[in-house]
Amino acid sequence: MSIRYLKKAGVYQAFLALGLVLAVSAPTQAQTFELAVDDSFVESDIRFTGELGIVYSFLWRAVAYEGEVAICGVGRVTRPRLRTTVRGMLRGASIQTSGQDVPLDLTYFTNARSVPALRTETATCRSTGIPLSQASGGISLIFGDAIWRN
Repeated sequence: MSIRYLKKAGVYQAFLALGLVLAVSAPTQAQTFELAVDDSFVESDIRFTGELGIVYSFLWRAVAYEGEVAICGVGRVTRPRLRTTVRGMLRGASIQTSGQDVPLDLTYFTNARSVPALRTETATCRSTGIPLSQASGGISLIFGDAIWRN
């Protein structure tokens, strides 16, 4: 089992080799559950142009959950004055897989105490409603647009 991740032009992709993803143990809630962060989580960020740079650092991973793809994540806003802007970008996120563009509010990601603590946190996961059979071509995370003026 291998998962390849590729970051290209602000789009984060998880290519699921042979359509396989790791199964997780049965959570207590139907749609949202937690997963310990490990080395299979990919480090990513949201960057703004100009002097702002990285405004949100996060770790994410696609997993199988009850026959569907779930997205797990933990993140931290690195520029507190942009918290509302970043939250809007997470709320306007979507995933793309096999030609489908599915809106997915990523504000459920665990809020880490700090960027260095990302790897010690427990990620929050949520099912996307996309059957595993439709995700064999890979998964891309795409964030909503944002403009911030000082």
